[in-house]
Amino acid sequence: MDLQVGINISPLQIENSDFVNRIRQKIHDEDIKPEWIDIEITEGVAMSSQVSMEEIFSGLANIGISISIDDFGTGYSSLSYIKRFDIDRLKIAKELIDNIAEDKNTLLIVKAIIMMARGMGLKTIAEGVEEPNQLEILKVLECDEIQGYIFGRPVPPEIFELEHIDKTTLSSK
Repeated sequence: MDLQVGINISPLQIENSDFVNRIRQKIHDEDIKPEWIDIEITEGVAMSSQVSMEEIFSGLANIGISISIDDFGTGYSSLSYIKRFDIDRLKIAKELIDNIAEDKNTLLIVKAIIMMARGMGLKTIAEGVEEPNQLEILKVLECDEIQGYIFGRPVPPEIFELEHIDKTTLSSK
């Protein structure tokens, strides 16, 4: 299993003109592999930021960090706007996943997001999956990755480390 840590970035962090350089320096200082990091930026921040998101996304991609648009489907993004960004994933918002089994229109929206992302060469991640029927629908729709309490609740770092990290090879179990 490949391990990647998603880091949610706030609007204040994005607005910092030295954001990409600070990330680059931190990776160097801590001897972290860039491919271990996925920067998550919410759809709203990506669409409304005062700084050039294209430059930021390009800078992060050049370092080797993957980029996800978080909570996709809850904001006001234009799909033509998304295609301008150098991103890797769309994280489908929990609000859509919550109703996927009960509401045909929501199911169609999620299906369209997955198909569109695939056509653009992006991976999809469904957030907030809690029920077996949601999981089964997402498998049928061929969503690339699935997150949620259906797989387990959050645990303290030391418990996660004991259960999932093999320190001898620094890989996930």
